[in-house]
Amino acid sequence: MNEFDEIMDEFESTMDEFEEAYEAYESEMETFGTLMEASASEVSSPETASGVVPAGAD
Repeated sequence: MNEFDEIMDEFESTMDEFEEAYEAYESEMETFGTLMEASASEVSSPETASGVVPAGAD
């Protein structure tokens, strides 16, 4: 195997790792988005359950 082939094998291996990591990232972001949507739907106003308005929410 020549040096070019070794470099290409390393590149392909790195790209495979990148693709796996990116797919995991996308999955985590989808989960995060779902959690944010659920959280937003639970909050109908800037007031908390105790009636205290968080700083900057006025």
